[in-house]
Amino acid sequence: PLTAAERLVEHALGLRWVDVPAAARAAAATFLHDTLAVGAAGARAAHADDILSVARGWGLGQEGRVLGRPGVRLPPVQAAFVN
Repeated sequence: PLTAAERLVEHALGLRWVDVPAAARAAAATFLHDTLAVGAAGARAAHADDILSVARGWGLGQEGRVLGRPGVRLPPVQAAFVN
């Protein structure tokens, strides 16, 4: 039997964008744009370099990208924190 999380992932992966209600698509686009804009703007904010330096010391990995920092890669959790 699948866990609740596995069922949710299975459902999400089975969706087609056109099957998602228009209001949900619009909200997703708004939140995606907001996330990208805040991440890019924050890349040069006060203490951004300090936060990046600290996050680099939390572990190894290069799967995650840091917004506004071309070529910078971190483990996914650290990249999400910096972003």
